[in-house]
Amino acid sequence: LFRSSDAKSHFISVQPSTKLAGKSFCMTGEHAHLSRAVLDKIIIMHGGEPKPAVTKGLSYLLQGSAINKGGSKLAKAQKLGIPVIHEAELYKLIA
Repeated sequence: LFRSSDAKSHFISVQPSTKLAGKSFCMTGEHAHLSRAVLDKIIIMHGGEPKPAVTKGLSYLLQGSAINKGGSKLAKAQKLGIPVIHEAELYKLIA
């Protein structure tokens, strides 16, 4: 059970799985409900691997909630054809 960092106090229940096995994720920007540290833990709990940078073999770029954020990581992901997802899409992957 993870509590979000905002005042709305969202709770997300997480049961470990292998739904993200073989997938790697890099984060950019600030995220709507959870900190990067908590998102890293969720990714790991589901068999995924957090990465610090965008590289050719990356599975997904997890973009923050601000539309104009992302800078060089977003540009590089788009150039490499890496799918860009947001928090809600991550949750769908582990649902």
